[in-house]
Formats: sequence, structure tokens, C-alpha cells
Amino acid sequence: GKYFDFYNEAYKTRDKNPESLKAIAKKIKLDVAKWEADMNSEAVQKEISHVQELAGKMKIGGTPALAIAPETIIPG
Repeated sequence: GKYFDFYNEAYKTRDKNPESLKAIAKKIKLDVAKWEADMNSEAVQKEISHVQELAGKMKIGGTPALAIAPETIIPG
């Protein structure tokens, strides 16, 4: 139930690295052990791989980007 809290703090943070993200998790009082376990879970890693593969097929190299079916990609 803290998605938006995490999102808002991450948006304010210039450096996105494991240490800064963990600091955000602590700041908003997440269960850090569960957060780390969830982040490293097979399901999450599988979803990230799927999205990266899809982005590669669509020739999207970063975010934000806008994809308009069937073939228009507008990079951010």
C-alpha cells in the first residue's frame, strides 16, 4: 500500500541505485527484507526480462516513450 509513497520519493531522487532505493524503502517504513526479497523474486525478474524484450522488439531504448499501435514510437 505504499506504491505512491515510494514512487514520489523515487521521483525526487536524482540517483537511482540500490542504496538510494533502499534508503527510500526505509524512509517510508517498508518491510525492507520483504521489499528486497520481492524485488529479487523470480516473478519480478521474469517481468523485467519480458518488458526489456518487448522494448527491444519495438526499438524503444529508454523512457519515457510513447507507443502508438501499430508502428509509431515517439521517444521521450
